[in-house]
Amino acid sequence: MSVFGYIRISSKDQQIFRQKESLINYRVPEENIFVDVMSGKNFDRPEYQHLKNTVQDSNTFVFHELDRLGRNLGEGKNEVDYFQKHNIKLIFLDMEFLNTMMENSDIMVRLMGYVQVLTALAIAEKERN
Repeated sequence: MSVFGYIRISSKDQQIFRQKESLINYRVPEENIFVDVMSGKNFDRPEYQHLKNTVQDSNTFVFHELDRLGRNLGEGKNEVDYFQKHNIKLIFLDMEFLNTMMENSDIMVRLMGYVQVLTALAIAEKERN
């Protein structure tokens, strides 16, 4: 089982250090960290797509914050569904409770975690707009 990390910043004026440090502290190997410098308004990001095509069933995909995944509810839902379908574990370091909920054996707890992720994506989209 491999662990991968993803960093997204919106502009070259921003820094990746805080995100990178948190991923490395989570034990994501530095060579498994992918970085995009562009908006999260959609998922047409080269490094994100490269990473998505790299991760395999039972791998783990780590984000410093949930909104680093994206700021688009519709597309974000499709991405989360894709990873769940392929048994790829999503970890959001800023929302540890979600990580536990989405792995729970109780379907209702998993559903609540899923709804929380979608809610956070909706908030991120609203902030972007």
